[in-house]
Amino acid sequence: MKPMTVRERRLVALGMLVLAFGAFHLLVFVPLVGGAFDRAAQKRDLREAFQRDTRVIASLPALRAAAEAQRASLARFALTAPSEALAAELRAAADEAV
Repeated sequence: MKPMTVRERRLVALGMLVLAFGAFHLLVFVPLVGGAFDRAAQKRDLREAFQRDTRVIASLPALRAAAEAQRASLARFALTAPSEALAAELRAAADEAV
């Protein structure tokens, strides 16, 4: 094998430099930057979930009050009758009223 010329040695050195840069990029830079973006996305998702949960917790008193109001007015919507025939008549009258 004959010795390389100066131009060939420069091209080989440039190729090795490009290869080293590519290896650094793939092995160091991409995992660090990609990991930072992944952690930022996880933080954003956790922040959104926390805000959503905070809103749900804040609405619990209103939901409890609405449930108690519905429970208190339950008797107004129940049709009670001593017999099945009378209950059917009451239901028919209620349907006609609506």
